[in-house]
Amino acid sequence: MPSLPPPVPSYIFRGHASQINTLAFLPSSSDLITGDADGFVVIWSLTTRRPRAVWRAHKEGLLKVEGWPGEEGKGKVVTHGRDNTIHVWEVPPAPARISASLFLPATSRESSMRISEDDGRDGEAKEPPAQPLSTILPVDGLDLPRPQPWKVCTLHINALNFCQFAALPVPFPTSPSVNHDKDQPQPQLMIATPAVKDSDGIDINILPTCTRLHTNILPTLPLPSGENEKPGMVMAVALLDPTTLLAGYESGYTVVMKLTPNGTWETIYASKAHSQPVLSLGVHPSRGWFVTTAADAIIAVHPLGGDRRAPVVWDTGHSGLQALDIRDDGEIFATGGWDGKIRVWRWRPQEPSSKKTEQAKQLAVLKWHKESIYAVAFGRDGQGRNWVAAGSKDGKVSLWEVY
Repeated sequence: MPSLPPPVPSYIFRGHASQINTLAFLPSSSDLITGDADGFVVIWSLTTRRPRAVWRAHKEGLLKVEGWPGEEGKGKVVTHGRDNTIHVWEVPPAPARISASLFLPATSRESSMRISEDDGRDGEAKEPPAQPLSTILPVDGLDLPRPQPWKVCTLHINALNFCQFAALPVPFPTSPSVNHDKDQPQPQLMIATPAVKDSDGIDINILPTCTRLHTNILPTLPLPSGENEKPGMVMAVALLDPTTLLAGYESGYTVVMKLTPNGTWETIYASKAHSQPVLSLGVHPSRGWFVTTAADAIIAVHPLGGDRRAPVVWDTGHSGLQALDIRDDGEIFATGGWDGKIRVWRWRPQEPSSKKTEQAKQLAVLKWHKESIYAVAFGRDGQGRNWVAAGSKDGKVSLWEVY
């Protein structure tokens, strides 16, 4: 039987002038958002394959872009930069962002180029600007005027680690006596980042109020001597719920920490499955397990909940698994590597009594980029098609249709 031809991308998004550090499919829309090493954000329409909004979100490179999760966060975009800030933006709907904005009055152009300062204070920003957003791509000129969306708030954080933030929506109770136009609180987002005080620790804040909930959370890793082993810098974080924190470290350690009733954090799981720094961490939708990848060639699947089994570990033979995403149905996950390839995997946990070797099945290898992959993400468009997107050091984004 003749072999099938290798898969090819459905589309290549070109327009960034530097490497793609992060990307995501925006919830409740047919948009893909990408962020690069120059601090630019581009929102692309999956329908037209053209930019819908382009602006310089940060003075330095992007670490992460993400749509505010949930229907209540529709229209909000969270960006995380190497300039030690996280911004929340209110992006207008598609019809309001069709102009390239080159013909604004000079005063508007000048003000739009300024990345707004808040005198070092965290919190909410000014009213939204009236001018439409630009569609001029970064490759067409880094210094061309581009208005910014309304900046809802700015959180000052520590970006030394290159660790991306983790976000968790915080639900509010509803009451019939509340005036929903005035009294109902805004949707809130819990944000975990490396601690300002110590790059080994983790801070947790609330957006958009920028309220600090927990400071410098550190794991407990006891040595035989009775001392506590240092995990190294935080490299990846995830929030399972408001009281459960997952983290991967420079030393190769992965931990799960739980908030106790007295307000302290207890390490309930620790594993050193990797010999190199952890680079990515993803939680399965079932909340029963999570995956880590690292600078080594190892993929590790760790238990969650009451399961205390050792992690399932296998050597892929491909070091530098930089990027990771698990699809929302939990059926497959994808990794992006320093070798420029996207690999699609399936893994299903075995029953504790099973004697089968637990290995992930590699379903596909997607190759188009000739340089490292720094970001991968799954998404679904308005027609129900499943996509995986990958951003590369080459400044391009490949879009692949998957099952």
